[in-house]
Amino acid sequence: MWLFSAYVFLSLSQLTLSLLSARASLCHGDERLALLQFKESFITYKNVSADRCVLPKVDQWEFQGADCCSWEGIECDHITGHVISLNLSKSCLHGSINSSSGLFRLVHLQKLNLAFNNFSYSEIPSALGNLSRPDMKNLVQNLTCLTYLDLSLVDVYSPLPSVLANLSSSTSLSCHNCKLFGKFPAAIFQLPNLELLEVSKNTDLAGYLPEFYFSSQLKVLSIWNTSFSGEVPASIANLHSLEFLALSHCKFAGSVPPSLSNLTKLTHLGLENNSFTGSFSGCFQIWLTNLTQLRYLDLGFNELQGQLPSSISKLKNLQYFDRASNNLSGVVEMESLLGLKNLEILTLSFNNLSVLTKSSANATLPKLGKLRLASCNVTEFEDFLRNQEGLRTPDLSFSHIHGHIPEWLLNMSRKTLLLINLSHNFLTSFEESPLILPWTSLVLLDIRNNMLQGSLPIPPLSTIVYLVSNNLLTGEIPRVMQQSGLAFPKLHIVDLSYNEFTVVLPLNCLKTWNAMKSLSAEPLKRTSRVWSNILKPLSPSNDYFLQIKSNLQIVIGDGSNIRFLSDSWVEKGVLKDLFPIMYAFAKNKEGRVGEFGTWVNDRWSWDVELRMRPLGWEKLQWKERKATIEEFHLCKDLRDTVAWKGSATGAYSARSFCKQVMHERVAVKQELVKRNLMDQAGAVCGLCKSEPESIRHLFLHCLEV
Repeated sequence: MWLFSAYVFLSLSQLTLSLLSARASLCHGDERLALLQFKESFITYKNVSADRCVLPKVDQWEFQGADCCSWEGIECDHITGHVISLNLSKSCLHGSINSSSGLFRLVHLQKLNLAFNNFSYSEIPSALGNLSRPDMKNLVQNLTCLTYLDLSLVDVYSPLPSVLANLSSSTSLSCHNCKLFGKFPAAIFQLPNLELLEVSKNTDLAGYLPEFYFSSQLKVLSIWNTSFSGEVPASIANLHSLEFLALSHCKFAGSVPPSLSNLTKLTHLGLENNSFTGSFSGCFQIWLTNLTQLRYLDLGFNELQGQLPSSISKLKNLQYFDRASNNLSGVVEMESLLGLKNLEILTLSFNNLSVLTKSSANATLPKLGKLRLASCNVTEFEDFLRNQEGLRTPDLSFSHIHGHIPEWLLNMSRKTLLLINLSHNFLTSFEESPLILPWTSLVLLDIRNNMLQGSLPIPPLSTIVYLVSNNLLTGEIPRVMQQSGLAFPKLHIVDLSYNEFTVVLPLNCLKTWNAMKSLSAEPLKRTSRVWSNILKPLSPSNDYFLQIKSNLQIVIGDGSNIRFLSDSWVEKGVLKDLFPIMYAFAKNKEGRVGEFGTWVNDRWSWDVELRMRPLGWEKLQWKERKATIEEFHLCKDLRDTVAWKGSATGAYSARSFCKQVMHERVAVKQELVKRNLMDQAGAVCGLCKSEPESIRHLFLHCLEV
C-alpha cells in the first residue's frame, strides 16, 4: 500500500514540477524580443501632466525577470503562453509606431490599450529629437485578432482606416481625442460583437448614422464633439442594448425620433448643441413612460419647442437635466421637479419659461449642486432654495426678480457656494446688510445691473471675481476693505463702476489686496534687460510706469512668456477682464499662452480647459472668448516680445522718443487734461509735486529731472 502511495506522490510531484517548468517558460522567446524592441522605440518622459503619465510600466520590465508574461501591463494566454493583452495606458510614452515595430509581431494580441500617452513630437524636449507619430493603418492591418483597442488621447493625425470594419471579433473601439479627420467608415457600426464605440472629441471627423436594420450588442455610442451630421434614423431603436448615447456638439438636424423611447436601458442621453427641431412635449411624454433608467439628459442649445410636462417626476434616477437655450415656453411647476431627489444639475436657462412654485419652504433637492434659471420668469426667490445645503453655482440672472435679497439667502449653502449670479434683475437691497458676505468658498459674485442701494457688500476672502457695477450703491468704500488684515489674497477682477459712490476708490486700498500685486510689469520685465532697468524703480501704480506701458504692445511669438489670462496680448484687452466667468472657471490661471494648445502639423490648435462645464449663458461667453483668440496663431521660431508703438520697427530709440516729444504726443498729465482724460487739479508733476506736468516743464524746468 505504501508503495502505491509513494508512486502516486512521485507522480504528482513530477506533474507539479512539469507545470512549474511550463509556467517558467510560458513566455515565447520571439514575443519577448518583440516586446523589448517595441520598448526600445520609445522613451519615457515623466515631465507631463498627471492625466497622461502615472507609471512608466516599460521601465520596470528589465527588473521583472525573463518571463514577459509577468511584466507590468502584459497578459498571456494561460494555455498557449502567447501575449494576448498589452495595457500601457498612462505610461509616459513618447516615440514612434511604424510598420517595422515589434508590436506587429504580437500576432495573437487581442487587447491593446495605449491611451493617455503623448506621441506628439512637438511636446518632447528638442534634445530628444523629432519622433514620428503612430501609423494607424499599419496598426490595424497587422493586428487582425484585436477585440479591444484604446488609443484615447494618442495623437494619430489620420483618417480612421476602413479596415477596422474587418475586425469582426472587436468588442471595444476607443479613439477619444485622437485628432482623427476625414470620413468615418459607416461599416464599423455594423460590427456584430461591438459593445463600445468611442470616437468623441475629434472635431474634423465627419460621418453619419446609418440605418440599423439588425439588433446589435452596442452598449456605448459616443461621437460627441465631432462633425457627424444628418438625421438620427428611427431604426436606432434596434440598438436594444444601448445604455450610453452621446451625440452632442455635432451637426445633426431634423426631429428627434420618438423611437428612442424603445431604448429602455439608456442611462445617458446627450443631444445638446445640434440643430434638432420639432415639439419637445410630444416625444418627451413618450420618453417619460419608458426611459426610467435615465440619469443624464441634455437637450440644450437646439431648436426644440413645447412645454415641460409635470410627468417628468417619473424619472426618479435623473441626476443631470439640461434643456437650456431652446424655444420652449409655458410654465414649469417646480413641484414636479422637487420629486427628483437624485438631481444634481438643473438647467432651464434662456427659454420663454415661467417658473411656478407651490411647494412648502421645507421642500428641497438634497443633491442639487448647479441650478441655472437664467432668463426664466422667476419674479421672486424660490422657497425651496431656503434649505439647500449643497448648492455650488446658482444662476438666477435675467429672471425679473424684484425686491430685496432675503436674509435666509445669505445662509443658503454657506460652505459650498462657489458662484452666485443675480445680475440683471430688479433687486433693491439686502434685507439684512452683512459686514462680510458669509459664503466661505465663494469664487465669483455677480450682482451687476440691479437697483441695489446702500453700502458696498464686502466679498469673502475667497473671492476671485467681484462684479457690482450698474447699481445705486452709495457712500464710501467700507474702511474694513482698506485694512491690511483683509488682504483679499485671490481677488483679481473688481468692477464697481456706474454706482453713486461719493469718493474714488483709494489707491492704498488696492495696495492692501495681495492678488492685485500680481498685476505688475512682469510681462514687460521678462522681455529685455533694457526694459527691466527702466521699469525696476517703478511700481504698477506709478504714473510714469502707466505712461510707458501705454506706449508698449505685446507681440505674441511662441507663447512661452506671455500669460494667457493676465497679460494684454489680444487687441480687445486682458482676457480675464473681458471674460471674468471664464477666468473664475479656468484650471490654469497663471499659465503661459503656449500652455493652452498644441501644435498639429506645424499649425497651432487652441485647447483651453475649465474646472467646470459652462452652462446656459456662460456658453455664449465661452464662444465669444473662442472667437477672440482664434485669430491668433503662434510661431514656433519667434520669442514673445514687447514692441514700442512710437517706432515703425517696434524698437525703442531716442529718435523715436524725441519725435513724440516734438509733436507733443507724450502722455504727460497736461496733455491728458487737454483731452478731458484728467482733471486740472490732478495734473501736478509727479516728481517735484509743485508745477503742472507739461512737456516743457518735465524736460526743461523740473528741478527733480
